Amino acid sequence: MFIEHCSKERFEFAFRKNEIIKMEKSEKIKIIEKSLDLIRPYLEQDGGDIELVDITDDDVLKVRFEKSCMNCKFKRQTLLVVEKHVRKYYTELSKIEEVISLSR
Repeated sequence: MFIEHCSKERFEFAFRKNEIIKMEKSEKIKIIEKSLDLIRPYLEQDGGDIELVDITDDDVLKVRFEKSCMNCKFKRQTLLVVEKHVRKYYTELSKIEEVISLSR
């Protein structure tokens, strides 16, 4: 898999010669999407899904639950599991927030 074959340094802020090299937003999104793809089958087993909405400049991940996950009574616990999982691959994650769409 993509995540497993890349060095950890590629996905984290690098500290070289007292400089902080910041990852581009597109790189962050790729890493997070790949990590979500690893847990998506478990959500789909229960008829649900999750969508990456945004990753902010201060590393707040915004996600939207889809399908049966939208009204699930265990949604908060699922969000905590998703956060823990994503943090394994994107260690700079500051927190995760659910985005609720009123039009759905």
